[in-house]
Amino acid sequence: FVQQEFWSNCNGPQRLRNATEYFFDLKATDVIGQEITSIPEFWPLIPLFDQDTSDSYAGELPLNKDKIFYASLSSIQDVGFVVVLQDITEMKRAQILMRENELKFRSLFEEANDAIYIMDQKSRKFLQVNRKATEMLGYDRDELIGAEATLIDIPFDPVKRDWISTQLEEHGKVVFEHGHKTKNGRIIPVEISSK
Repeated sequence: FVQQEFWSNCNGPQRLRNATEYFFDLKATDVIGQEITSIPEFWPLIPLFDQDTSDSYAGELPLNKDKIFYASLSSIQDVGFVVVLQDITEMKRAQILMRENELKFRSLFEEANDAIYIMDQKSRKFLQVNRKATEMLGYDRDELIGAEATLIDIPFDPVKRDWISTQLEEHGKVVFEHGHKTKNGRIIPVEISSK
């Protein structure tokens, strides 16, 4: 049963009214005293009560096709159960969008016609490399990730190194020509764009 007494102890009629109107588009007066099984809008909640626990449950609950809720159920001695619902629809949409964007980035990164390296600026170790980088250099991805840039770099002229550092500090990016050493020792000319 939906009990008014419990809700009254929690500043209840207003809270129950807000919850039933927001989540179920029902009036509180229409549900108080009714069995949950007699209210079709509450039917998605029934599995919460069928869990293998008599104390509590928490998890996602799709109440309808448009909204997703986080539901928690707790038993209260001599009262029954309390169900707390939190609308997490926007959070779930943001997570889906973030995953989709991550997949788009991953696809662009992997399928680029240019070799792309993501490096740690301090350690100068490879954090990630794309398919083109492995093809161009002749290394497997596992051989490059975690390796230092000295694996492929040919030595820099000290003047050029200082110029590159200055450009990065002043402008946040630099483009320059250099050479990279492949796994078989061949030097290939490259144009490097670094940020």
